This record gives sequence, structure tokens and C-alpha cells, in this order.
Amino acid sequence: MIGMAMAVPVHAATIGVKQTVPKVGANDHEVGVSRIIVQGKGTERYDEILNQSVDAWVTVWSDGAPSKTDGFRSGFVTIGDGTASLSEIGSARVYKVSFSYAHPMAHHVANEQVSPVTICNDLLAGKSGNAREQFLRKGGSVTYKDAYIVRAKGTWWGKGFRDAKSASTSANISVLIECRPLVGPKVRSGKPTTTSGSGAPRAKGPPPPVRTNPAPVRTNPAPVRTNPAPIRTSPSADDLDARIRGANRDGPGGSVQLWVYNAGPDVARGCQIDWRAINGGNYSRVATIGSVAAGETKQVQSPLPSDPDSEFRVQCANEPASAQANNAFHLP
Repeated sequence: MIGMAMAVPVHAATIGVKQTVPKVGANDHEVGVSRIIVQGKGTERYDEILNQSVDAWVTVWSDGAPSKTDGFRSGFVTIGDGTASLSEIGSARVYKVSFSYAHPMAHHVANEQVSPVTICNDLLAGKSGNAREQFLRKGGSVTYKDAYIVRAKGTWWGKGFRDAKSASTSANISVLIECRPLVGPKVRSGKPTTTSGSGAPRAKGPPPPVRTNPAPVRTNPAPVRTNPAPIRTSPSADDLDARIRGANRDGPGGSVQLWVYNAGPDVARGCQIDWRAINGGNYSRVATIGSVAAGETKQVQSPLPSDPDSEFRVQCANEPASAQANNAFHLP
């Protein structure tokens, strides 16, 4: 038992892997940024991922061969279905791995994935006014951390009659999700679409006919309501369901970003964001967001606590108690 316990850290320490990112200001363009490109066929929302594959750059190194081995035999580094062979191992070397596109891993559910289309639509939904117009025309991007897993393995020849020994390790890599402008020229994906059956752009039809006659004039008066509108009997609690749609640490300088969603059908009024450490304690108010319309996703603009293992909660003055079970959100 003692010998087995000592052998594990020796083997585990012989190989390492991590994501490689371009150096700021460097003229060497051999290393790039892993990207997922998202666009929309229309001008109001995203609905298409352009990637058929994703490129990633990783650094692999070894701190030394396992004990009682006689030289490096073979190795590989993999991401998804992409593989790069390791012809030698020792000092840090950079490898490029290309793999077929797959949705990035979810952050809170181990066996789920997230769609970059949803992420871009959430970013757009969190903007309003001039900020929304700028996003529609210029697009935006967000770094999604821990998107994929990179695995590295090396095998060394056994010394004498001993069997070969292997060491392996893994790490998470990030990806830049790029939301292309929705207003303006679109990039052709080259993949089949559900509407036209091919990646070719649609031909534009003739412009709609111009009305030459004035619109018809109503000859009968509009109907008059004979019964009064129903009167709400509970002025303090309307019919709505507010919740935190998502939160991450991808803001400027690693700051926390958070979005609130109202499933409606009534407007959520007097909404605020509370915070506490996940290990207990009382909530404290950290932001006020006012009203959230039915079906609206609203991003919190105030600075938020960035402590690890935080719990945020949305509270709206007119939300019924029966709809508050989903108001909390845990941000690791």
C-alpha cells in the first residue's frame, strides 16, 4: 500500500498541459485565440453558429520521466475528437489542436452543454437604447471560461524487463464567443440551413408594391366596452415570476455580470439584488434595478461582489411568495 501511494504523485508530476494565449504586442501570429462565431439570419436575434471546427493552442511539458523507465516512447494531446501527437516531451512546447465543433460545457451542470447562440441572445437582451443599437451594428464578444477539456498523455519505455509507464493530466480551456453584428452584411456559413437547404444566400425578391390608394377609412365607430375592466383585488402581489437568468465573472477585469429575467405576465416592480456568502449569513442589498417588463431580460449595471462562492437573490416588491422559490443563484 505504501509503495502504491508513493508512485501516484511521481507519475502525475511528469506531464503538464495548459492553454496557450497570444502574447500582447507580439509579432508572432502562430498562436491564436480559440473562437466560436455566432450570427443571425435576421436583424433581431442570433440563430446560427458558423464554426464547423474550433482551433486551440496548448502548451505541454514534462518535469522528468517516471522512475525506472528508459526514454520517451509516445504521447498525444486531445480536445474532443482532435488529436496532436507528441514526438518528444521535456521542456514546454506549443501544439495546435483542431476539433469538430461542439457546444461548450455548462458551468453548473456537469453533464450539460450551453449554446453560444443563447449566450449572444442573452447579451443582446441585456442591452437597451443606444447600447442595444451599438451591439446590433458592431456586435460584441465574451470569454467563456472552462469551455472544453484538454487531455495530455505520455508513455515511457520500461527499463529492462519492466512494463512501460504512462502519465496523464488534463486542464480546462476557454473560448471567445464572438457575436457578429446583426445589422449589415452577413457571412455565409457554408452549412445547410433549415430554410433554404443550402448555404447559398437567398436571392432578393422585388420590392413590395407601393400603395397608390389611400388606406380604407373605418365607417363604423369602434366598439365600446360595455363592461368595466376587471379590478385587481391584490394590489401588493401581481402575477409574475422574476429570476436570475445567469451570472458570470467575464466582465471587465473579471468583474461579475448578472442578468434578471421576468417570465411575466405582469411587470416586476421595485426589484433589487441581494447578496451573501454561500456559507451562510444574512443577505445584504447590493443593487437596485427598478422595473423589469414581462419577458424582459435586464442586466444589472451596478458593481457586484466578486467573492468566490457567492449567492445572489432577486427580490421584487410585487412578486407573489409562491413564485420566489427560484429567485436565488449560486456563483462559484
